[in-house]
Amino acid sequence: MLISTQTSVLTKQYGPKEALKIIKDAGFDCADFSFFGPIADEITAPGGEEFARDLKSYAESIGMFYNQAHARFGFSKDEHDNYKRDIVPLMERTIEISSILGVDTLVIHPIHHIPYSENKEKLREINLEYYKILEPVAKKYGVRICLENMFQWDDVEKKIIPSVCGWDGGFIDYFDTLDSDTFTCCLDIGHCGVLGVPAADAIRILGHDRLGALHVHDNDNVADKHLGIGFGKIDWDSVAKALADIDYSGIFTLEADNSYFDLQKEFRPAMARYLYESAKAVVDKIEFYKNQAK
Repeated sequence: MLISTQTSVLTKQYGPKEALKIIKDAGFDCADFSFFGPIADEITAPGGEEFARDLKSYAESIGMFYNQAHARFGFSKDEHDNYKRDIVPLMERTIEISSILGVDTLVIHPIHHIPYSENKEKLREINLEYYKILEPVAKKYGVRICLENMFQWDDVEKKIIPSVCGWDGGFIDYFDTLDSDTFTCCLDIGHCGVLGVPAADAIRILGHDRLGALHVHDNDNVADKHLGIGFGKIDWDSVAKALADIDYSGIFTLEADNSYFDLQKEFRPAMARYLYESAKAVVDKIEFYKNQAK
């Protein structure tokens, strides 16, 4: 099983090429391109095609590739309210640039800018329309769109609460309603425990045919901390067993960039190596459990 990690924080600190080299030297097989920050504005701007081709060429020159990408999120309420005007064109452009980078799967967050519990049907209608607008563009460029399990923050209770693509059936409902050749599910491991759902249970709920990608990180099952494996409370042995049980055939992609935040720059490559080795330990468990089942 190939092991990947997102480029977000390292790109901000080192630039896209040096970041990719650090990821390569740490042991990773490939990278998850983050469409965040100034680089995202540059690569999705007019003329960004050449930037993308140059990055792909550089990746190939060092024996790397971009397996996955993560589209921008965190839009304002006004942008969400006018998503056809403000968000759809950017997502369409992101799909196009992802194709040039050689990306296979692109995570595009669902829209969930209003309280989920009071607006389940409204959000379902909005999101199915949103994704269906993007479907022909994804087909044109040969990029699968990943749905992702999300949460919201309750300002009154001061805690994380359920949202779109959750475990009330919404995740499966969205995927099963959309075209399975164009869409897949990206399970965010860290988003499971913060909602009281063990990641292993979530993996089995989705199963082999729905689960096409992962966002892997650790936390304390309270806050969405995006820590490296082993820094939190997630039961990684049970995660490995569940992934083996459903015969997960995708890539093991980390989203644990918060591990770099408090480190002095000279120690960040060492953290990248730790993130790879910890991921490999889980992947080795997955392979062990798969072999046991044969």
